[in-house]
Amino acid sequence: MKRVFVLLGFLASFNWALAATNFININQADATQIAEALPGIGKVKAEAIVSYRTANGDFREIEELANVPGIGAGILNKIRDLIRLKQPASENSSN
Repeated sequence: MKRVFVLLGFLASFNWALAATNFININQADATQIAEALPGIGKVKAEAIVSYRTANGDFREIEELANVPGIGAGILNKIRDLIRLKQPASENSSN
């Protein structure tokens, strides 16, 4: 029984670590990528995000997503930790 708990603990930590690396750059992703990556965001809301970004320029703060029609505080809080506004430095370098 102890082995089962140890195994479950290991699997839970592995899944958490894996999930923590699945970010989406909201300033570069297309509507399909956004819809697939963010829970609660379907094709229509993803297209609204891209339309807002096209009309207003890149998002400078995650909270700016609340200006997109259909994105309320509840959805924003749900997706906040999955969103990035810039590429990590290691992906920007040409080395």
